[in-house]
Amino acid sequence: MKLTPIFNKALALPTLQASMLPLVERVAVGACRDLNMPKHLWQVLVYKTIEAVKVKWPQFNHQYKANVWIYSVARNVCIETMKKT
Repeated sequence: MKLTPIFNKALALPTLQASMLPLVERVAVGACRDLNMPKHLWQVLVYKTIEAVKVKWPQFNHQYKANVWIYSVARNVCIETMKKT
């Protein structure tokens, strides 16, 4: 599914490189797909994941791969959303 771009470089904090935003989007879509989230929520969940990654980025342990860590953040965003609905 091709999402319309919902982010721009202005969303990124200085510590989170704008070049990572496409990775965050791709990983978040994968988490949505893996958890069978309704497709109409994917764009919202991607945005929420971007926001969560921005907030939690200083906690990222650079010994691990960024995409694995981003996936766990995206997965948690999806799970939180499922609990609320």
